[in-house]
Amino acid sequence: MITHIVVESAKLFVGTPYEHDWAFYHDALSQLTAGDTIVWMKTQVFDGVTYYDRWIKPMEGHNSGTVYAGRPPGNGPELMPWDASLNQDVDCAIGRHVAFCSMLQLGDPGYDTRFTRYTPKTQGSAYFRIPDPAHGPTGGAPISSRICQDAKKFLVALQAIRDSLGVCVPGLGTRAGHRAAAGAGIMQRGGKREKKAAAENDQWVHPDAVGPRTQFCARSKKRHSEL
Repeated sequence: MITHIVVESAKLFVGTPYEHDWAFYHDALSQLTAGDTIVWMKTQVFDGVTYYDRWIKPMEGHNSGTVYAGRPPGNGPELMPWDASLNQDVDCAIGRHVAFCSMLQLGDPGYDTRFTRYTPKTQGSAYFRIPDPAHGPTGGAPISSRICQDAKKFLVALQAIRDSLGVCVPGLGTRAGHRAAAGAGIMQRGGKREKKAAAENDQWVHPDAVGPRTQFCARSKKRHSEL
């Protein structure tokens, strides 16, 4: 995982003024902060710099004498769009696709390529197919506009942290949802949002689930028309 971070980060800076002196940030996953991992990171070199030295972390003695010395102190979902909301985009998309395919039986068209969480293997297949970049910027999950929207939120979070002189900012990057926030007396920014009427084809559907979705919707309409 760490090698992947380093290699893919390097690609982003090719041809820029920072091609050789870039750095990466990641919150304190146990895969990064384990003692043996840190020792290993200090032995791995990319373009003349160790993995450890490319990792943005507390320096100049900050956190010395604590368990957080030499590494970030913990998880910061407000600075991690995938943590704060984009993982949810993928989960919701897969949940919809699993629902579309739920009525398929062995031998039905599309059964072998259905979306299901029945086994680790089939769930893995679902999670590989939905976020596939081959779907383009408006397909799959999360879509490009959602990635850009949420990635830009880190600037708001950084400003809030700076304004608070680096101390904890209650409610920043919360993943509990607006109802939980309201129950705790926390006012959400942006005011009340009006729910829009959903069009039947307003959400992207993977080609493997187009047929099952059509059957799913037709069966649902028929069932409700008979009530």
